[in-house]
Amino acid sequence: MIRLILVGLTAVSLTGCHEHLPDPPPQIFPVSGKVLRAGKPMDGAYVKLLSVAPAPGQERWVPSATTDAEGNFVLSTYNSGDGAPPGDYVATVLWPEIFKDKFGDPMEGKDRLGGRYATPQRSPLKVTVEEGDNQLPPLKLK
Repeated sequence: MIRLILVGLTAVSLTGCHEHLPDPPPQIFPVSGKVLRAGKPMDGAYVKLLSVAPAPGQERWVPSATTDAEGNFVLSTYNSGDGAPPGDYVATVLWPEIFKDKFGDPMEGKDRLGGRYATPQRSPLKVTVEEGDNQLPPLKLK
């Protein structure tokens, strides 16, 4: 009798799990770009792309990058520099102040952009990622 109950519970748990399996991750393509403020490159800015119309279950995939000294970035979704899924996005940008704590370790402070590009509701930056290699036009901030 106990064996019959265990077999029944196992069958129920396996069929119930099928609905909760994660969606397959979307295919991604290489994406690079540059961030400029008043025509000058922004070093250490955080760039994220938020899908305008994410597919169900795909909201968790957020391509992101940090700019180098020349303002260049290469987006990552699953692994470093691998790219982003195709689609239309709003780009958000944060550019934290960097200061040293009392031990001389670097720390991040407030956003030097005052939050103007921090959320999809506030950012006017729109980009499209297509299948294939993508070199985005420069993201020009004020």
